[in-house]
Amino acid sequence: MVSSGTVSENLNTAIQSLSKYNTVVSELDGSWKGNSHDNFVSKANSFYSEYSSGLNTCMSAFAEACNLYEQYIQAKRNLEICNSNISQANSVNDKSAASSWSSKASGYQTDMNNLKGKIEAALSSAKSVKLEASSFSGSVSSTATTKPENSGASTNTGVVTDAQQHIADVASVSSGGGYDGYCEAWAEVTWQNATGIQRQNQVSAYDAWKNFGVSTSRDNIPVGAMVYGSGSDTVGGNNNPYGHVGIYLGNGQVADQGGVVSMDTWLSWQTANCDGHVGYIGWGWQNGVDLSKA
Repeated sequence: MVSSGTVSENLNTAIQSLSKYNTVVSELDGSWKGNSHDNFVSKANSFYSEYSSGLNTCMSAFAEACNLYEQYIQAKRNLEICNSNISQANSVNDKSAASSWSSKASGYQTDMNNLKGKIEAALSSAKSVKLEASSFSGSVSSTATTKPENSGASTNTGVVTDAQQHIADVASVSSGGGYDGYCEAWAEVTWQNATGIQRQNQVSAYDAWKNFGVSTSRDNIPVGAMVYGSGSDTVGGNNNPYGHVGIYLGNGQVADQGGVVSMDTWLSWQTANCDGHVGYIGWGWQNGVDLSKA
């Protein structure tokens, strides 16, 4: 969809064009004198002032509607994830989990209802202004084009696919939902729920890294990729043969069995020695499925 950033860019471009137009007209002073010149400059000033104000009001309201709509889409995604987890919990007769997910779903539904009203109000403001300059009146239409936006790490310049964003959304909502001490199981189940692809059961996070690891670099970690660390020394003392795994959400955030934290915080927990690795190990695609090509 059109982003609020794109709308603001287009607004700035339009205002700059009007300003340049007004400046050029004013520069006629000295080469053309008389009432006609004065009226022409007056019209130009009026045109610039009124159209700039009208454009700013309309497009600012539309930019706000875009922001609200992005929030609405996110709430809808979260609601769908909750409903999926409710069904899964009911299938195994886990009433406690079903109740917890139902409570979250109710909150997201309330958010969607509230956002819908705000979006409609913003759109109403965006179309209520009549652009008019003195005796001249008319309408202005603008078509804004979208551009790929990076919602991943600050160093990630790739476009995030729907499949990548969906795994990130599911991981964000599902984090902290159990599996204490079984990070790889959490990652695999979360990935399977998001993709619908049968998971390949791995003995540990470190085994998954050996089978599915792609890179040891911290640069350009793709959204939805698994990130691997050496694990905590609270498991097996200083030697932890299992490692640890989380799912990269973008914007420097990681989700794992315990919750959502910053990448730096997550890495600060990787203090054990895992087969010679201490700290960050790398990232990879679960099951070897590259979601950036999905």
